[in-house]
Amino acid sequence: MLNENSINNRRNSADFIGKLLLITGMVFVAVFLILLVLSGASLSEFVLYIVCAVAYVFLPGYFLKKILKADYYLPDFDITLDFFLGTALLVLTYCIGMLISAIWILKVIPLCTGLAGLFLLFKKSEKNNIRTLFGIGSKKIGTRLLFFLVCALIFVYGWSGVVKYTHPSVAGEVIISQDFLFNVGNAESFGLSFPPKSIQYSGIVLKYHFLTEMICYCFSYITGITCYNILAFYQQPVFLLVLVFSLHNFGLFYFGNKYDKRKSEVLSLVFTFSMFAFGCAGMWALLPNNISPFGNSSIAHLVTNINSHTTAVIYLTVFTALYLQAAKNRFDIKAVPFILTELAIIMLTFAKSPVGAIMACAVIVTVIILAIGKKASLKGLVFSLILSGTFFLILLTVFSASASDNLTFTAIGTLYRSCFSGIVWKITTFYPTLGKITIPLLIILHTILNLPASQTLFYISGIKKIKSLFMLEAPELISFSASIGGLIVYYIFEQSAASQMYFFMMAIFFINLIAIDEGNGAVERLKKNGFKYINTLEKIGTVIVAVGITIGLITAGFSYVNLCGSGLRRLMTNYDIIRKFPYDCIATDEDEAAAMWLRENTDASQCMFATNRIHSGTSKEGISNYYTAISGRQAFVECIKYTCNDAEMNSYKLSVLNTIFSEDSTPEEIVNVCHENGITHILYSTQYAGCVEGSNFVISKAFDCVFDTYDAKIYVVPQE
Repeated sequence: MLNENSINNRRNSADFIGKLLLITGMVFVAVFLILLVLSGASLSEFVLYIVCAVAYVFLPGYFLKKILKADYYLPDFDITLDFFLGTALLVLTYCIGMLISAIWILKVIPLCTGLAGLFLLFKKSEKNNIRTLFGIGSKKIGTRLLFFLVCALIFVYGWSGVVKYTHPSVAGEVIISQDFLFNVGNAESFGLSFPPKSIQYSGIVLKYHFLTEMICYCFSYITGITCYNILAFYQQPVFLLVLVFSLHNFGLFYFGNKYDKRKSEVLSLVFTFSMFAFGCAGMWALLPNNISPFGNSSIAHLVTNINSHTTAVIYLTVFTALYLQAAKNRFDIKAVPFILTELAIIMLTFAKSPVGAIMACAVIVTVIILAIGKKASLKGLVFSLILSGTFFLILLTVFSASASDNLTFTAIGTLYRSCFSGIVWKITTFYPTLGKITIPLLIILHTILNLPASQTLFYISGIKKIKSLFMLEAPELISFSASIGGLIVYYIFEQSAASQMYFFMMAIFFINLIAIDEGNGAVERLKKNGFKYINTLEKIGTVIVAVGITIGLITAGFSYVNLCGSGLRRLMTNYDIIRKFPYDCIATDEDEAAAMWLRENTDASQCMFATNRIHSGTSKEGISNYYTAISGRQAFVECIKYTCNDAEMNSYKLSVLNTIFSEDSTPEEIVNVCHENGITHILYSTQYAGCVEGSNFVISKAFDCVFDTYDAKIYVVPQE
């Protein structure tokens, strides 16, 4: 009777916790919806976007999954496979439509496939999938935890993203996020030409990883919602949903090969939460601006999808799982899993090319070690070479000579960007010989401080496993290969915009897997022996790991306080509850109106505007990319830093702008230079002269003004 009462109490407790998680999650979502409205978004647009996502991505993906029997190869990846295959069909249809000048098929083919998927879904055997969709109908505490995590992340995104992307027409003026606007402009560029060209810099083919933006444009074309609204307000909640379930599904797959169902479920939940709960050792240092003193901004990137980190992790789970499944079958690969794995590396590379680069190398290292250990044959080597070759083919043909390729080989570049910069400078300047010893030690210390909750266990596991390297199975090999490869590239290369950080943030995925696996073994040993009866070295390790986990959790807490707190401050600023700080980098309602005038009154295929408001490397660089993001119209040049490294071309572009926006130019000279460069409109900002001097006095004499406000003016260049 006592045991039965105990079991009932546990069930009642679990049921109460589950209901509490569900209700709290719903409150989080309700707050998010309120923030949408307060930021100038539309609830009807949001509903339209969700319906479109289901009809054009999840249902088509579901249909393809069933037809290809992809869930047979990855049985725990239901929602992830739906998203993976659905987005693949969506972007493939877009590409074909643009190539044959029949973009209208984008509205037809995925929808027809989705209707076929809906038919399959409503078959009697599939009704349970509807009832338990996304875990809402499930009473399992683990599923409720995942649902709660999704809702909590959406809530955080409401403050860290939605509020900060508020329309100026609502707030009067807003502070600009340069990276976000760059991505919005890239999304708009897919409606102008194919292959897409840089909307911020005429004449340059877009060579930045752009899958997130391509998906965004597809939704924009289908629904009529602007790319700005989709990226700012509607897309990320769906991506966060898929991300959380992708992490959990991959955890089940990864740990399910070693442990029973209950253990793998627990470890998978720990892994999923670890991606959002383990920060660096910065703790309160992140409170003012959420900038890590060690460079780890993974949590913010996952929550907000800055530069497609969220998207990349989703496809990373699919590719890695498919490859590991192939390795488990000794690379005896049939046609369908081969096609799926090839498709996964393609989608991963277009989502985030640095992640594709590391994985392309990791599969080669993995298969070589497996072959030495007689766990892979020539088939495995050929398969891995095809996968890595696919990445390098895409890199050379699509992303070659991009502006982000300016990686510099250096052993101290990353350390110089951290709080260790002073120490590194002293060592390299005054003690160069000593630096050969201390720099590697500083790198190891830096990695631990970058992720204290996992790195110690990661190093412990690595030291233990190195002795039996050739006996390891594929999951551990690819995890070590990818994480070590990511760390190496992170420290031996430097990029002008610090983009080497993405190599480390990708490595976190695998580092956490290894650390959790090693931590599970340590917990089992502690349960068996007790803390008092383990040796001194293990006691020290246990304390270090416990301290690291505590620090990581505290840092994550401060990160979320900043993400939500800064959003709250921005919301209060937007609604004049607190005084607006006189920021330089702002966009006003008049700037938005000017950009919208271009959008509504010009032909996208004919319009090219020149503006004096461009990126110039000055303290006001954040104001670039605004007009292209809102208008969706081609700029002669609006941004230099992320678009072109050609000094000669940049010099020419700036000389043209100097001619247009100069008091010394004659009207005839301005007209001629506009005609020579295909410029149809001039958008003059009174807030900022950019890198050129002058005013709109001469321009106003030469051209008709079609939009005239204090902050922005638009002039039409007369036809020849």
